Amino acid sequence: MKLHILIPALIALALLITPAAALPTYDGIHISGTTEITASNALLAGTVTSSATDPTAWFVLGTSSGSYSYRTANLSTAGGSFSLLIESYPLIAGQTYYARAACPNGYSTEEVSWTMATAGAAPTTTYGSRADAFQASNMSLLTLWDYTLETGGETFGGGDTGTIIFISLIGAVAFIVLFGRAGDVIIPLEIGVLTIGIILPLLAPEFAEIGYGLMVAAVLGVAYSIFRKVV
Repeated sequence: MKLHILIPALIALALLITPAAALPTYDGIHISGTTEITASNALLAGTVTSSATDPTAWFVLGTSSGSYSYRTANLSTAGGSFSLLIESYPLIAGQTYYARAACPNGYSTEEVSWTMATAGAAPTTTYGSRADAFQASNMSLLTLWDYTLETGGETFGGGDTGTIIFISLIGAVAFIVLFGRAGDVIIPLEIGVLTIGIILPLLAPEFAEIGYGLMVAAVLGVAYSIFRKVV
């Protein structure tokens, strides 16, 4: 093998296996510990012997002891102490981290470690067995009709009697609207608005206020239609 090829290869290999130089430690800075640990946050705190000598400091952290891939911004050491709440990046839920305090004169002798809390499962939202059945049926119109009648009927006592009252009220309003707008070929907008206003709170309770607003608007529309018809 030619020496001009072998020698550079041996030098490169020696550089790869040479251990990394130890971080220069400094007795004038210390890391106090880590608190307020959650799945995404951690509060690091440190102190310096003299804020006049070391007016700024920072933290370094990583996922391996002695190896730190992340450096925070400079922090003021006024009063002799400094801290930083690290939120989200670079933290990962369930991961163990190692950290030291640092300043221009060197790194803290102490190294702290902690493990992030495990992220909880996403909450499951449900609005009752009927809403679940409606979603499970791929939101079929037949299931929607059954769901609306049963839920709306419960407002008036439930059972067949409550369902009949609920249907009668919808029919009565529709009749009044049609009567008030007699002569129009197009189905009045109020019917659609009122229907949506009634169904929306049943399907999505978090939008109940919107549904109530639509119902109020529809009732006002009915009143206006009757007024225009009479006047």
